[in-house]
Amino acid sequence: FGGWKGPQFLNALIPGISDWPLVWLIVKIAFFLFLFIWVRATLPRLRYDQLMRFGWKLVLPLALANTMTPGPIVAVEVEPDEIVRIGYSGGTTGVPKGSMNTHRGATHATGTLVSWFGLTPGGAVLGLAPLFHITGLICHVLTAFALAAPLILSYRFEPGVMLDAAEEHEARFSVGAITAYLAMLHHPSAAPGKFQSVEVAASGGAPVPPDTVKQWQAKFGQLLVNAYGMTETNAPVSLAL
Repeated sequence: FGGWKGPQFLNALIPGISDWPLVWLIVKIAFFLFLFIWVRATLPRLRYDQLMRFGWKLVLPLALANTMTPGPIVAVEVEPDEIVRIGYSGGTTGVPKGSMNTHRGATHATGTLVSWFGLTPGGAVLGLAPLFHITGLICHVLTAFALAAPLILSYRFEPGVMLDAAEEHEARFSVGAITAYLAMLHHPSAAPGKFQSVEVAASGGAPVPPDTVKQWQAKFGQLLVNAYGMTETNAPVSLAL
């Protein structure tokens, strides 16, 4: 049975247990903890060891959420120039400032990215950056929406996992920090086949050394493109080809 059906199964097994809120909550927490342990034991390839260390932070909200009744879905109308996100960035000063990104800006930036790189509709996007970052939001989430494409994610960046995911799910586009590409380049499992489906691999946030471009091309047979963007501009600003 699915994780969300487990507590209902327990309630059927022990009638009346749901009438005791505290006991019921403890039972559900224990069930979800068992579920995480089972996932960790049966899917070690996904490296859930970090997840287990912080598992209680996820188990408790899941258990509490299972007792809540969802409210009605309300349609919300927004204007293009309304704020969609306030992203905090230190920029060149080091002092965090809230950047007010609009719906129009995010949409335009996403379209620009797709146009610049000539991305293929339906081509899977490899999510190397955290989704709270402007790169993750625009270059991963909204780009995947614009392409009607899958977005390949992992719990946390691990070079071996991302290489395997890129190969298994046939990623077509990736963008991330140069440190992520270096970690994948020098990983023991790095091989030409891992990135053979990728049509565009781009890096932003820092200069890409020419030697790294040569090493990447020698290993994976493709050009590593250097791009530049800012939180204030919803990511893409310039592209070096």
